[in-house]
Amino acid sequence: MDERTVRLGALLRYKQRSQPREARGRAVVELLCGADIDPSAAEPIERQKTRAQLLNLEELRNDIGQDPKASRKLFEAVIEKDDTLPRRFLFQGEAAARPVGRIVIRMSASNIRYGTGSLVSRHLLLTNNHVIDSEDTGIRGFLELGYYELAPNMLPAEHQTFQIRPDKFFYTSEDLDYTLVGVENDNGYATTAAYGQVDLLSASGKALIGERVNIVQHSGGRPQVISIRENTTADVFDQWVHYTADTEPGSSGAAVFNDEWQLVALHHASVPTGRDAAGSLVNEGVRVSAIVDDLKRALS
Repeated sequence: MDERTVRLGALLRYKQRSQPREARGRAVVELLCGADIDPSAAEPIERQKTRAQLLNLEELRNDIGQDPKASRKLFEAVIEKDDTLPRRFLFQGEAAARPVGRIVIRMSASNIRYGTGSLVSRHLLLTNNHVIDSEDTGIRGFLELGYYELAPNMLPAEHQTFQIRPDKFFYTSEDLDYTLVGVENDNGYATTAAYGQVDLLSASGKALIGERVNIVQHSGGRPQVISIRENTTADVFDQWVHYTADTEPGSSGAAVFNDEWQLVALHHASVPTGRDAAGSLVNEGVRVSAIVDDLKRALS
């Protein structure tokens, strides 16, 4: 799959979702304002229950679906909450960012392709299909971990390079635009185990509409950057999630996290919505739960 096809698909899905997206957005607002509405109009009840469980709000989880006030409390907890965060947010963010690296693919002497990918085990790398679409492309690539700036105007930190190994494992999906591929776990100087991994959680409910997301990426192939706070989930449906955030080419394959640093989606496209003269954008990622379900079907 090429990047143009990816963008066209994302824009088509965005336009097709206009009415249900706006209806769900209104439902969230009405719910937060205390209106007597069915909470499932904002989010499916099971997704609300799972989100409450992931937030360790077990008592609230038990009431969701029984008492509309419970759903209101949940949305207040994830959308209208205080902007302050516990200090562990920084430490958890550092741990989540370490296994996210820059992908460098030497297609030819003069053609280098960049992307972003995440270790999901010591031996496996997750990225987009349009970044690594075949084993032949994969064998030309490397994963660079620890590639980030230590301070402004300084050279990036000393980073480690690991060969991508499609001969060890390779599975890709054009429909969901993801690739799971093997990676060398020891380069003679360091091991991928030292960088940790991103867990693929199958639970559906890791982000609700209006909730913030955080994106770890290598925009433009540059040292790692993190987009936090001014990013919100705009729509969640089927296999995709839409969100507002700052991304650019090279961000393909970036990790999209919630505030608990659980992986929500695999970023794959930004498209103009055409809604205003400023050229507003919407970002689209494939939901991690959809990736896990697809892998279970393919590998069972």
